[in-house]
Amino acid sequence: MATPLYVLTLVQHQWMPAAVALSAAGFFQYVSLGPTFGAVQNSVGPGRRATATALLYVFLNVIALGGGPLFTGWAMDRFAAAGFDQAAATRNGLLAITVIYAWACLHYLRAALAASPVQSDSM
Repeated sequence: MATPLYVLTLVQHQWMPAAVALSAAGFFQYVSLGPTFGAVQNSVGPGRRATATALLYVFLNVIALGGGPLFTGWAMDRFAAAGFDQAAATRNGLLAITVIYAWACLHYLRAALAASPVQSDSM
């Protein structure tokens, strides 16, 4: 749900609809953390849950929070070097990040489908 709302935010020309869409996108983005931590906790034994949570935090912080802004800035610089004005370079750089959100969404969906129990029609 967050990816389309982020795209909607970036294509708005007025601040009020952009602010509403951005608030909703942030909400849906961070709602996914609860099931993520739950899935990690359920996938390891009780003696390894603290380590699994620590590793999840390392990956969230190093890759997402560390690499995300770096990649976004790099993408904005590439768009600016290609001749876009500053506003268009910023918007296009942020839109490039939403592709990564969509890719992550596909992985979450794939994991959810793989983990769901198979329904049996025979009783």
